[in-house]
Amino acid sequence: MTLADIVGVMSGPDRVRIIKGKAELYAGYLGNMVRTPEYEAIMAEEVTRIKEKVDITHKRYKELELMQPLHPEETPNYSFSDLQLTIYREIILKSEE
Repeated sequence: MTLADIVGVMSGPDRVRIIKGKAELYAGYLGNMVRTPEYEAIMAEEVTRIKEKVDITHKRYKELELMQPLHPEETPNYSFSDLQLTIYREIILKSEE
């Protein structure tokens, strides 16, 4: 199955993260991906895996100069109401490695 097949059944507001090998090719809203220069080039790539990815950040982490998205093993002292949850569909492309 190709990336074009996957993208064809998803909707624009879906958040995606596309990874090939160790490189992240795109992260953001699917609808904005068509504006990237590599869009056409990666549509024929073979997809090997799709999984859900969750990022948890403090809503104002940049403004407050806090650390970037949290990692599962970390337990910071944030109030639940201060956190923002973002769910991505992580699409792994076949790598030549």
